[in-house]
Amino acid sequence: MSAQTPPTLLKLARQALLRDETLVMSALDKLPMELLPALFKEALTGRHTMTVKAMVAAWPFPCLPVGALMKTPDLETLQAVLAGVDMQLQRKIHSRCLMAPLETLSITSCNLSQSDLNSLSECPKLFQLKHLDLKRVCLTDLDVRPLQILLENVADTLQSLNLESCWMMDSHLQLLIPALSKCTQLANVSFYDNDFSMHNLTNLLQHTANLSKMNVEQYPAPLECHDELGYISIERFTQLCAELIDRLRAIRQPKCISFATLICARCGERSVYDQELRLCVCQQSTVQGGLDWQTHYNCEGNDGSLAFPLSPCGGTDEDPLLGNLQGSSIRSRYMAAKKVSPQEGKLQVLDLRKKHHEFWSIWTGEEDGDCSAETPDEQQVVKVLPRYALRRCLKVVADLCLRPRVDEEQTCFLQWAQQRKDSIQFCCPQMTIWAQPIHVIKEVLNVFHPEHIREFELNTHWNVFMLADFAPCLGQMRNLHKLLLAPISKNVFKISNRTTDREDKCIHKFISQFSRFNCLQHLSLKSVYFLRDRINQLLRCLMTPLETLSMT
Repeated sequence: MSAQTPPTLLKLARQALLRDETLVMSALDKLPMELLPALFKEALTGRHTMTVKAMVAAWPFPCLPVGALMKTPDLETLQAVLAGVDMQLQRKIHSRCLMAPLETLSITSCNLSQSDLNSLSECPKLFQLKHLDLKRVCLTDLDVRPLQILLENVADTLQSLNLESCWMMDSHLQLLIPALSKCTQLANVSFYDNDFSMHNLTNLLQHTANLSKMNVEQYPAPLECHDELGYISIERFTQLCAELIDRLRAIRQPKCISFATLICARCGERSVYDQELRLCVCQQSTVQGGLDWQTHYNCEGNDGSLAFPLSPCGGTDEDPLLGNLQGSSIRSRYMAAKKVSPQEGKLQVLDLRKKHHEFWSIWTGEEDGDCSAETPDEQQVVKVLPRYALRRCLKVVADLCLRPRVDEEQTCFLQWAQQRKDSIQFCCPQMTIWAQPIHVIKEVLNVFHPEHIREFELNTHWNVFMLADFAPCLGQMRNLHKLLLAPISKNVFKISNRTTDREDKCIHKFISQFSRFNCLQHLSLKSVYFLRDRINQLLRCLMTPLETLSMT
């Protein structure tokens, strides 16, 4: 007889918590962060929907790969997950209701609309602010002129400004610089995790000449530190940051200034230059091993997966040593450095793809096992992309397979997504269509933008006229890597041995879309009869070399 392994104390603690959902929800902000992933797994598999909803709303990690845990359809569980996302979206401000002037305003980790941002500049009760914190409020798609007006109104009182992880670009910074130069009481500023060029960072520093009370300054690494794929060059990072500090010293003496990269997706630390270079754990290990960091750190990204800042995903197939031997150490360092309360709710990516994700392996340990019975070689592993993929505050990633009869779970999700397309970025790396009307597909692509699709499969009996109607949508899939079409009829009318002029125009319209595919590697055409005598025309439109071509 084999002795059964007794449950660990942590497992018993999780089970005790889940027996009282009211208790676990009230205790979320007090639980150790390392306990949450395993607790979430048990809550999800045990269908504790109230707990699932509360944990999604307060999830302290930027990535929640929940699809890896939902191998079988479960409408009730999906609804709980989506309800938790809605709770995050409902964090709004109502500054017009203030009765007394504020000295501190902190709005973090939420999505603000343009009207929300406008209200900040219109409320006199905010014009005596000493501390303004907008950390992780995505400003990428917003007009920041209201923020410029607010900064001008608080120029005589503002002492600290936190615009970290707002994903601003040069155009935003150019609007804010004149107002910032007037904030003479400013002592602490943070601009980490924004996309600023060397030119505009230099301009910003030059406009701080009169800010004599400046104590702590935190700036992002210049965009020029990154190559065309988004990966950082340590040599360039060191050179440009040293140059920026020298230029600042020519006009004033900084006390504590630093430039930093994004948080490493593996170890949860930044590489920082503050007059000397301090590398994150991953980069230290690589440099000590005598490897070229830029080549070593590149994670395969052609599978369409999205970047997960701070996501403790462990090693990848290219770097198994890091995942197997350093995972525990990386997690410990991450925990010691962050000390984040779950109530902050830092969720940036909700991943609904039913694929193995190393997040659960690292954060729940071997005790809970893998999320599927597949062997490591068979599992599809989600990996990370570099910085250019990190934009909006919240993304939802899902693969879609649309069939004539859509199940309840998919219907619920599509309706939910349709209602929230203006506040959440929806991405579908892999989309398969079976016998759907064109208007239905267009509605789906209005939510899941075509530029994020990496693999597209269209199985339909459309004729060339219908295909021509859909062709502009296909042309928007500029990042497509794999395309399968099957089957498509040639004629609508029974005209032997020739096509009409109208059909010729439709076929040309379809073929011309192939010139828009910048990444196409795999092309499969099954029973696409109208391409007879036009293969050469199609191949001339290809922008990249194909790895596979199948025509049957």
